[in-house]
Amino acid sequence: MKRLIILTLIFILFSFALAQKQTLKPNRSLETYILKGPDFNLESNYAEFEFKGINFKNPNDNIYFQVKLLPFDVNWENVYSSKKVYYSLPKGSYKATLMVRAVNYKNQYDPTPVYYTFKVNISKFYNDVSIYPSFDGLSLTLINNSNKEIKITNWQIKTSLVYLKIPKAIKDFHPDPFLRKEEDIILQPYGRVVIIASSSPLGYNFLGNQCFNYLNDLFDIRYPVYFCDRLGYDREEIFNLVLSGKISQKCAFLLNNLGCGPLSKFDYKNLQEDLECLNLAVNFYNYSSCYNRNRNNKDFFAKEWRVYFDPKPFTKMFQTRFEKIRLEDENGILVNEYKFY
Repeated sequence: MKRLIILTLIFILFSFALAQKQTLKPNRSLETYILKGPDFNLESNYAEFEFKGINFKNPNDNIYFQVKLLPFDVNWENVYSSKKVYYSLPKGSYKATLMVRAVNYKNQYDPTPVYYTFKVNISKFYNDVSIYPSFDGLSLTLINNSNKEIKITNWQIKTSLVYLKIPKAIKDFHPDPFLRKEEDIILQPYGRVVIIASSSPLGYNFLGNQCFNYLNDLFDIRYPVYFCDRLGYDREEIFNLVLSGKISQKCAFLLNNLGCGPLSKFDYKNLQEDLECLNLAVNFYNYSSCYNRNRNNKDFFAKEWRVYFDPKPFTKMFQTRFEKIRLEDENGILVNEYKFY
């Protein structure tokens, strides 16, 4: 029995190969039908088709199919194993047409193939940016999943409650407000923007940097910072201050035991007996001083932008049940969407 099955499979495969090599001839008794296809306006890069074929003069005729997706395919492609075909389509906005024709193993084909035309309408950044909404409807995060920079200023967020066009923001948060300049929000590879339904505690939309620990304490913005700004981190600086007579040994000991900044209440208490020592620490551990020292660091700028948005008359940006959050590029074409059920 097994031997018979193996021989049958070999015969079928041989027949397939032979059919491919031989010249096909038209047979008007063959007819092809597309049973299933995508919506005409397809907002996805995935398309599925299902079809069938029949020989009206010989209903028991064994049939396979040939498909051609225009404008991408030049030659017909054979479909043997099923009556379905799946496509992962290029990103963009364009029309495409699937051609299908039935073929039998007598090297005959349907001379009037069936056509299925549809329009793909997705952004060139489709699925490159993902949406991560909060559980309470008060914020959402967009993350760049790609290895390229993506400008998202003027992209649009649409929900059942709000419409938001993503604005510009301040990248270089200079200590001097007059030197702060709004720029396009450009997500670095695997960078993010957090959009929050409230007014900005700093008065601006912004990109963080290595010195934002000082602003976190002052404005409670809870910005993630992984940078140690420490006075005399290698002890050499403190050692030289003692040798030059600018600070006492006791002050050096206190400074050497300070953390990464900013100063804590405990630090102020320890330093208050030596006002010069306290003044030195205060002048070091602040946003302006940190900024001026570290502005040229390679990784000075963080990868998380913050955008604040007042959703009035609503208190939140989206519902957390039966909601669809839609992200579109500057041309109003779909980038991604998130659904709450």
